[in-house]
Amino acid sequence: MEEVDIGEAELAWLVYDLKHDVTENRRHLTLAQTVYTRFIPTLDKITKSEPGEVQEFIDLLQTKLNEVLANGAAIGTTPDTASLQDIVETVE
Repeated sequence: MEEVDIGEAELAWLVYDLKHDVTENRRHLTLAQTVYTRFIPTLDKITKSEPGEVQEFIDLLQTKLNEVLANGAAIGTTPDTASLQDIVETVE
């Protein structure tokens, strides 16, 4: 999406993140970024997107899963699987 100055914006995207508080062992919803865009160009981009390759998407998710598996104890999560390929093969 093409960002514009606040004065030209018709939409404001409020992007939040879940920040982990180690002392409370909780996550807090925190505003990370505000993105300003025009309506029609954004709508066109969202509704007319070209899909990517499924394997590229799975590879990206696998990379993120590997990061969580490597650091999972630090962020308090435990994934149910170590490989997304197992899940994809089951669905196909």
